[in-house]
Amino acid sequence: MTPSKIAVIAGVGTGGGIGGVVAQRFANIGYTAALLSRNAQVLQGPSDSINAAGGLVRPLQQPSSLPVVILPVQRLLYSQSLHTHTPKSVKPSMISERNGLLIQSESPCGMP
Repeated sequence: MTPSKIAVIAGVGTGGGIGGVVAQRFANIGYTAALLSRNAQVLQGPSDSINAAGGLVRPLQQPSSLPVVILPVQRLLYSQSLHTHTPKSVKPSMISERNGLLIQSESPCGMP
């Protein structure tokens, strides 16, 4: 499986719509774009096309909503990198069950 490239654009809406345009450009060239903004209305414009391209558009209006907003982005980033950059000693079930992060894996020669 070849992972897609991911662009996380935070602070969409703080300027003249630049974040939405940048996200759309990334989506157009094959990136999965993840947009974060405190203003949900700002995300209305780019949200349909970004979601259609497989991206994520999430409002971040309250600090308490950060874990809920960031979780899908983390899943997107970690699931792709885990399938791409893991030692062969890691079994697929270790990734899919997500029982914890693998901190270190030893080589068959005993070298860290």
